[in-house]
Amino acid sequence: MSLSEESITFTVGLIMKDLDSYIEGRDALLNKEIYNDLDTWLEYFEDASDQEKSTVLDEVHERLGDMSVWVYDHEEQQDILNKISIYFISNYGSEGHIKFFCKLIIDYLKKELKNEFF
Repeated sequence: MSLSEESITFTVGLIMKDLDSYIEGRDALLNKEIYNDLDTWLEYFEDASDQEKSTVLDEVHERLGDMSVWVYDHEEQQDILNKISIYFISNYGSEGHIKFFCKLIIDYLKKELKNEFF
């Protein structure tokens, strides 16, 4: 299966918007059925082509710009990274494809925080 750019934009947008709500301590925007559907999409993503993964990272980059993750304090940064892990485990589970996507976001955010603040 190939992931279309529209699918990537829409799906990453949903995940990142819900993740931002979680980080800010607001209620989840999505329900269990939607998390289950997104979990299925994330399964496909693990086997995505390099181009598709690059498109996902581009979309993650776009979405991160609007999120409340840009803090200078290293301790607060670590708290946000921990919240990202908890968000994925709590809502999607701990299967390999979930860990893969979560790690992708965390590693990307770490790189961007380092570039921005250090």
